[in-house]
Amino acid sequence: MPTLLYTARAERELSSILAYKKHWGEAQAQRYLARIAGTLTLLAEHKQMGRTYSKAHPTWRRFEHDSHIIVYSPTAEGIRIQRIVHKNQLLEHAVR
Repeated sequence: MPTLLYTARAERELSSILAYKKHWGEAQAQRYLARIAGTLTLLAEHKQMGRTYSKAHPTWRRFEHDSHIIVYSPTAEGIRIQRIVHKNQLLEHAVR
């Protein structure tokens, strides 16, 4: 199984997504989190699946998932999740 590494910022963003989704109930929050986890695993297994995002960093890639954009970089063992930002957030400013 590929390795998923998270930056501290990505971990905080994931926690905040979960906290926000709990406004609609624990079950919905857990379902959304499970879908994100499935997408992250898929990206780790197929590292080139996302589009290049070299404007932020030469090795970074991005992938749209529901209401969020996952910014990640491939590693030898899997991927490092750099950011998980809402699609309405201006991504260019979010990755700084």
